[in-house]
Amino acid sequence: PTKSSLWLVRLVNEFIALVKQSPDLAPDVGRRILEITRAFNARSCRLVLGAEVTKDCDGTFDGDKNKNKLKSITAKHLAVTHRSLRFVQGVVLPGAAHSLLCLMPSQARKEALETETQRVKNDLDTHCFEIRQKLVAIMRERGDVRAGELKAIPDARQDEPFSSETLVTEITNSIAKELATIARVVGDGLTRKDAGAVFGEIARAFDETFADALKEKDLPEKNANDAARAIALALGELTSLDGTEAAPKLSS
Repeated sequence: PTKSSLWLVRLVNEFIALVKQSPDLAPDVGRRILEITRAFNARSCRLVLGAEVTKDCDGTFDGDKNKNKLKSITAKHLAVTHRSLRFVQGVVLPGAAHSLLCLMPSQARKEALETETQRVKNDLDTHCFEIRQKLVAIMRERGDVRAGELKAIPDARQDEPFSSETLVTEITNSIAKELATIARVVGDGLTRKDAGAVFGEIARAFDETFADALKEKDLPEKNANDAARAIALALGELTSLDGTEAAPKLSS
């Protein structure tokens, strides 16, 4: 969890300690905890998905004004934010609800707290989904760039049928490195289920993009087959990490 999520935990614990001393405050404390959690989620969304953390108050970038500003939002920032939101959703809110429900003065109050807690959980889940989609979009963009490089390889001359081999190898090596990086970052930051969803979408996007690129680019057969095998291998390693999806079969 991030420092901000741990501060949220501390604040929630202080609220729970207060309500245990004064049970009559349970309904108000429950409302306050949910308000703070909504604010945490909204602020996280603006800072990361909205890239607000890269801007100054006037909306312009100036990295020298504040050392806490970031130059860009990376996959690691997204993964860490996702992990913190899941922590709040799966640990902080259920723990707070468990402590408060038994102190509610009526069944109606209990039901109201459960309903509002579920709404906040749903908001957190929506934000997590948007982060996962952003991670996929980042890699889809990288795939488009590498596919463009592949299609831009000069046609091989008759007297040098394998002159493009070095370029193909460089491109496929770059693809493998980028997939390995996203696998490490997402694997460290997301749960197995969430990471598997991201890996599956990335693999499908890459499979389609490079299959089209290899069909469009008239590479020597050996180069095309080598490229297809190298990319399929990298995608297979990616999707095997969650253990739920078979490796895509890239066709040249």
